[in-house]
Amino acid sequence: MTTPGIGYTQSAGRGCETFAHSAHTKDSGFPRSRYPSWVTMPVEERLRRLRTALAESTPRIIADHRKRVVAAVAVALRAGGGDIEVLLIHRADRTSDPWSGHMAFPGGRLEPGDESPLQAAVRETGEEIALDLGHEAAYLGRLSDATPRGHGRRLGLVIEPFVFVLHGDPVLHLGEEVQRVVWVPLQFLRDRRNRGYMWYWRALVPVRLPCYRYQGHLIWGLTLRILDEIVELSADERSTP
Repeated sequence: MTTPGIGYTQSAGRGCETFAHSAHTKDSGFPRSRYPSWVTMPVEERLRRLRTALAESTPRIIADHRKRVVAAVAVALRAGGGDIEVLLIHRADRTSDPWSGHMAFPGGRLEPGDESPLQAAVRETGEEIALDLGHEAAYLGRLSDATPRGHGRRLGLVIEPFVFVLHGDPVLHLGEEVQRVVWVPLQFLRDRRNRGYMWYWRALVPVRLPCYRYQGHLIWGLTLRILDEIVELSADERSTP
């Protein structure tokens, strides 16, 4: 089962106006880069600094007694195209899926046989895209708990994101819940000119939400909140030598 890729279950507008073409450039809320040399830095050094930042970070964890339903996702990274790239899945279009067609991370709810949320993330990733994180990746650490919303209300679901870096470029095979795999460079997410906003209607009230559009794919909501944390960690001054 793929986890929600968004923070709301109602349909949203497909537009994503970038701040470079709007009047809101100064107030995008995008985490600014603290590495002026990021573009020229070797990708291995970027991964080393990100690994250090994850090890030294303190993710926001929701107390166990408040977690009625727990799901886990895998934030899979790879070195590609001279940058760190993060794996997203484009969910298949299915009428039974309230998040049909949205961008998300592979993952799903814990099942009785899962010993931990981490194991659930590994299992679900294998089922959805045939990626064996236990053998084809190294575990780097976890990010903050995330809570998706439905119709503007919390769903009682807590998502725990776990970060991995792949060994090489393994072949992926997509399950029925996945339409496509998309690798998004962190540099694209770090560039404030690529970040925009979209309008979501809730109870006849328009709500402006941040978003990206990468190669025609709309990235927003809960997926974007998790991406923001990994981008912020990649710019963490604590990981500088």
